[in-house]
Amino acid sequence: MIMAISAMATAMATIHSKISFFKVYTSSGYLN
Repeated sequence: MIMAISAMATAMATIHSKISFFKVYTSSGYLN
């Protein structure tokens, strides 16, 4: 159970970091 929660937390952190990177990348003027 703890391993599943840990894996889920890791996945969420990875997705969040990718979304944050995407936002920074696009807000830098790439899509202007």
